[in-house]
Amino acid sequence: MQVSQISLWQHDIIGSGEAPEMAKDSIFNRFSKKQQKKQLNDLGQRARSIEDIESEQEMLEQAEKVEPIKADVIPGRNDPCSCGSGKKYKKCCGAG
Repeated sequence: MQVSQISLWQHDIIGSGEAPEMAKDSIFNRFSKKQQKKQLNDLGQRARSIEDIESEQEMLEQAEKVEPIKADVIPGRNDPCSCGSGKKYKKCCGAG
């Protein structure tokens, strides 16, 4: 009788072309748990700790404030360019 029971079970699996419902569910559960673990791991790696944020804020507060460099006078269209290329300003940095 064992042979006939096994062959009936194989026929049920192979004949329908699908795995039993229990097998599908366990594969789906394992896959979804694996995906959730991966997502949590990725999120944990991207997250910054409070200490990191506070140390970055302290570094920014301690950094020197730098004034932007401002040009005294904008060159005229036909004046040589201030970048030192030798071209007229209108053909070099003033183009556009």
